[in-house]
Amino acid sequence: LYLELLICSYLLIISAYEWDNNLLFCANEKIKSRGPDNTNFKSINIDGLFVYCFHNLLDISGSSILQPLENEKKIFFFNGEIYSPKKDNIPDTNLLFENINKGNFLNFLRNASGEFAITYVDKVKKEVNIFTDLIGTKPIYYASNSRSLAIASYSSSLAELKFNDIDQVKPNSHLQINFNDLGNIKILNKKLYFLSLEQKINDYNSWNNSFLRSIKQRLIHFDTKIFVPLSSGYDSGAICAGLNKSNIPYYTV
Repeated sequence: LYLELLICSYLLIISAYEWDNNLLFCANEKIKSRGPDNTNFKSINIDGLFVYCFHNLLDISGSSILQPLENEKKIFFFNGEIYSPKKDNIPDTNLLFENINKGNFLNFLRNASGEFAITYVDKVKKEVNIFTDLIGTKPIYYASNSRSLAIASYSSSLAELKFNDIDQVKPNSHLQINFNDLGNIKILNKKLYFLSLEQKINDYNSWNNSFLRSIKQRLIHFDTKIFVPLSSGYDSGAICAGLNKSNIPYYTV
């Protein structure tokens, strides 16, 4: 199981003016290789604002969920995996969108185990919310000018669109961007998780159990053979040790 391959990409532009489609598709080419199975393009209008959405899918799970998901109030993008909790074999993307619509998203995400870069647009509040996991496994960037706001999986897409001052969303972030006035967007940057650094444990038992549980969660998420590229380092060796301890077969190179 080579986790670095679990990638998709997306590009979102919110603008006061109409963009040339050729330029938009050129910008998407910068991130398209992350999602070779399908590219979905959608153009949406929010109270006179032009909204352009690209999603490039890499379908590991076989569920083939095309994004963005949309209803009358929200537009939703998800790059990543949610390992737990699960619900009735509902795909991760749909489960997240369901919790957004229920108003339970923050609570759900803070209690979930996964890797993600998530973006959703609240059409009513004219607000973009961006979430990154604890260590920033999935890249996500944003930029704006006096008439447009853009979010993308790689900064190269935003540079292709001639945006300056491109910023990467930091790990463990909940970024709220209000675009009621594109010439004066308001950004609120908060932490998604709140961690206690107080040391109360004097052994490695809880870490060992968490590590083994983390490996198993990723394995049961996909119905595939397991491949571990060995680097002679501690990380790949620890993964192999965890697989051996759990009596889980795998291949190495």
